[in-house]
Amino acid sequence: LRGNTMPVIDYLNELKLRIPEIASADTTQDSLLESYLNQAEFDVREKRNYADDTVVTESRWKYTIIELALWYYANNGANGEKSHKEGDIDRVYFSHDEILKNVSSIARAV
Repeated sequence: LRGNTMPVIDYLNELKLRIPEIASADTTQDSLLESYLNQAEFDVREKRNYADDTVVTESRWKYTIIELALWYYANNGANGEKSHKEGDIDRVYFSHDEILKNVSSIARAV
């Protein structure tokens, strides 16, 4: 993660805690999960309107980043599935925008 106050391993461990099928000691999915964390941070930074990579991503967005990474993981293989019903199981995913709704943009002078 770019410029965060916490190392990527802390974010990765937090993410793994939210994915029951991946044991914390299992490193086989780490590259995939790290790519989701990086994409999630990019999404937050883009929504915040950061000027460049030298600006530190505030730690208050940690759980939004983890939640977005989890969203990417949950949607992996679902091919953008909006809902799914199988027997008594109904699945509807939060949208990307719903997760980012509390992330506000930084005003920049032009």
